[in-house]
Amino acid sequence: MGKKKKQYVEEGIFSIYPDFPVLVNDNVVWDEDENPLHFHYYLEIGYCFEGEGVFSSNNRFYDVKKGDITITASNILHTTRAKKGTRTRWANIYLDFEDLMKMFPVGNVRTQLRMVQESFSNILYLVGEEYPDILWLVEEVIRLYNEKKQSYKMQIVSLLCALLFKLYDVFSGELQERKDRSELLIMPAIEYIFDHYMEPIKVVELAKCCHFSESYFRKVFIEMKGISPMNYVNSIRVREACKMLRNSTDTVRVIGERCGYPSVTTFERNFRQKTGMLPSEWRDIYANPRRKDKNAYDIK
Repeated sequence: MGKKKKQYVEEGIFSIYPDFPVLVNDNVVWDEDENPLHFHYYLEIGYCFEGEGVFSSNNRFYDVKKGDITITASNILHTTRAKKGTRTRWANIYLDFEDLMKMFPVGNVRTQLRMVQESFSNILYLVGEEYPDILWLVEEVIRLYNEKKQSYKMQIVSLLCALLFKLYDVFSGELQERKDRSELLIMPAIEYIFDHYMEPIKVVELAKCCHFSESYFRKVFIEMKGISPMNYVNSIRVREACKMLRNSTDTVRVIGERCGYPSVTTFERNFRQKTGMLPSEWRDIYANPRRKDKNAYDIK
C-alpha cells in the first residue's frame, strides 16, 4: 500500500499596508491538483471570475463557477481546486477588521462592524447572480483597488462597509431577528474586551458595561456566545498572542504580559487549552510551516 500523501498548511500571510486595511490579489490561479489546506489571519472574500472548481472547508464542498463568491473567516482551513483538465482564476480581497475599525474610533459604525466581525466565524458561499448587489460591490472594490485613482482608499472603505453589512444580513439569516436584541445588549462588553484584553478583566466589569447584574450577564453572554465571558476573553488573548508570536521576536514572557497574563505559567496554561500546544511550539511551527501536518493548526 502506498504511503498516504499528507496535506500541509500553506500559511497565507500577506502584508497589508499599515495605513490601509485592505489587500486585493486579482490573479489567484488554481489547477485541478489537490491543493494544501491553508488559512489567513484576515477575512477573505473570494470572487471567481474564470473557470469552474470546488471550494472546500471543514469537509464541506461547494461547486463554484464564474461570478460566485466565497467568504472565509480568519483562521479557517480551506482550499480550492479547478475542475479536471481546467484552471480557475480568482480575485481575493483580504480585510483586516481591526485596522478597519480603527478608522472609526467611536460611533455606531464601529459598533456595527464589531458585530459583523463577531458573526463571521466560518465560511459562506454565494451564487453571484442571486446577489447582484453584493456582486457589484465586490467588483467595484477590485476595480478601484487596481485603478488606484485619487481618493480610491476612502471609496473602497465606504464600499466595504456596505458590503460587510449586506454579508452580515446573509450570514445572520433567520436567526437575525431572534439574536439582534441580545447581541446589541452585550456589544459594550465585547467592545471592552477587544480594547482592554491586555489588562486585568473581571466579569463584574463587563456586566457593568451592559448595565447588568453579574449573574444575568453571564447567562446572556453564554446564551449568545456559547462560552463563558472569561473563556471568551482568553480566546481573544490567545488569538492576539498568536499574531505576536508570528510577527515579533519578543520572548514568550513578554508576549504573555502584553496579552494580559501576569505570569508565563498562566499564559502557557491558557495557550495550551486553546491551541493544544505551548506558545514556543506554536512559534516553531510558524517558523517551519511546511514541516507540520495540518492538524497542528487546528484552533479550538
